[in-house]
Amino acid sequence: DSINVAQEVARKVLADHPAVLNDPEPSVLADSLGASTVNLRVYFWLNGGEHSWLKVRSSVIRLVKLAFQQQ
Repeated sequence: DSINVAQEVARKVLADHPAVLNDPEPSVLADSLGASTVNLRVYFWLNGGEHSWLKVRSSVIRLVKLAFQQQ
């Protein structure tokens, strides 16, 4: 699918996630090309005093994958 659409889907997941901070703004960037893929890199900030980086990262990955499947 379109790279722009994939980036928007991932950005929406980040915007809706309760642990992801809006400032600084999350980013979803095209990172590299595979044989039949475009690999995206997702950047976001969270409050480490309130949330576990590993748990939030896992949650974001699962939610982005689900959003891609539903798109």
